[in-house]
Order: sequence, then C-alpha cells, then structure tokens
Amino acid sequence: MSPGDVLEDRVEVVNLTNAPIQLLVESVDATLNADGAFAPAGPGTRREAGAWIELERNSLEIAPLGAESVGVTITVPSTAPAGDHVAAIVVQREDPDLQGNVRVVNRVGVRVYLTVGGGGPLSRDFSIAGFRWAGTPTDLQFEVEIVNTGQLLVEPAGTIEVSRDGTTVLRHEMPVLGGVPRQESRRLMISLPGELAGGTYVTDVDLQTWQGDAEDSAQTSFVLDADSLAGASEGEADPFAGRGPWLSGALLTFMITFLIVGFFALPLLRRKREQDEDAAAVTEAD
Repeated sequence: MSPGDVLEDRVEVVNLTNAPIQLLVESVDATLNADGAFAPAGPGTRREAGAWIELERNSLEIAPLGAESVGVTITVPSTAPAGDHVAAIVVQREDPDLQGNVRVVNRVGVRVYLTVGGGGPLSRDFSIAGFRWAGTPTDLQFEVEIVNTGQLLVEPAGTIEVSRDGTTVLRHEMPVLGGVPRQESRRLMISLPGELAGGTYVTDVDLQTWQGDAEDSAQTSFVLDADSLAGASEGEADPFAGRGPWLSGALLTFMITFLIVGFFALPLLRRKREQDEDAAAVTEAD
C-alpha cells in the first residue's frame, strides 16, 4: 500500500458456544514482544496503525453457534512512514467472567500487517547472529538470535536437523518462529519433539522468510553426558546473511487469547530482631 490508499475488507466473528453472547469489537495497535510474539495493545490503544482502521460497528450480539461479519476500512495516512506496520482487530465479551477473585477476559483477534511503500524498493533481509542448545534430553530446545538487517519485518521459518555420528536422528519442519521488526534483533526459541540419548550431537538450522527468499543457516554442537544426561553447549556458529527482493506485506489472521487475572493481596510476615534474640536465649538456657 501507499500513503493515502484505502482498503475495504471484512472480518467474521463466530460464536462457538450454545448460548448467545454480547461482544465488543475494536482495532488497537500491536507490537512484537522480546520473544518475537505478536502482542495486541490494551483496549482503547489506537495511536499508531490501530488508528488507521475503522470498523462498521463496535458491538455484536451473536446467536448460539451463529456468526456475524463486520466491515473494515483501512486508510493509510498521507504521512505514514515506509515499512511494515502492525495492528489488530480484537473482540471480547462485554461482561468479563468472574471466577472467585479472578477477572478473566478472553480476547480473540485478527492480526493485521500493512506494508507501506516508499520512494524506492524496501529490503526484507536477516542474519543469524547466534545459535545454541538450550534444552534437556527430554525437552529439546534451541535458541536462535535473528538480526533484521532490512527495512521490513521478517518472520523466519525453516528446518532444523539433529545428527549424531553423521546420521540424522531428528529433522523438523518449523513454522514461523516469531517476528523481528526492522533493524532490531530477537532471540527466538525452537522446540523439538522426542528425546535424545547420551552422546555428541551436531545441529543445523536453515531459515528463510516466508514473505520472500532471504535465508541464512547456522550450526551448533552439544554433548549429552551418558551418566547425568546434562546438556552442555559446545559452540556457536558464525552466521552469514542471505539477500533477497522485498515483497509487500499482506493481511492475515491469527487467533489470540489472553487471560487478564486480578491480583491477590498476600500477607507479609515479619519477625522482630528482639523476638529472635529471645528465642536464642531460651535455647541456650535449655
């Protein structure tokens, strides 16, 4: 999209329960957390891309197992900076559930990505700055640090392969690990199914952005001691950065559920120094 463009679309909200529900609908800003997860802002937060979105209506009453659609108009301001912008359209119950002293708010949302063009092509590129073992024999975890070296958001996905003595023991196709804003870095976690026996392992990871063809690879090795089965990282790969053309972003959906819980007051127990000294004196007397 370009500054000044207008996009018309619709979202559909489905009631999956056997009772009618009253819902609030709104657009809000969004961010990408430190772990790369998409995070809509709180209710009423519309200072950035969330303010570009206008909804046909802001409240819904949906019959049991029914559905309602809401018109969406996205207007890109004439002053919008080039690059990727994220927002969300969220719905929640008008009356949050109360479970004892806990206030539970279920929010379900549509994730919105908008790419605004500039005076020239924008690159979507990244590099792997670090890759290491971070798990246990029964909880296979790796951490990969992604540096966004382009002007657009990157969301890497790809494959990971674990080998022992030159033989592949695990190979896993990974969906998008998370998002990394332009010119920033994120440490993303990779979880694998299965377990590993003691031994020395070599792991290769190959990542690429699903929006384009930028790619990068890295390798690390680790040892699982046969006796204690404790993981120990042995190395970290030198990264190299791929290069690829930019590709305009798109509007896509993702189900997000948040639980906002109340806080409980916990009693604070304090003991006076004089009481401790008295107790010590009684012990010595005994």
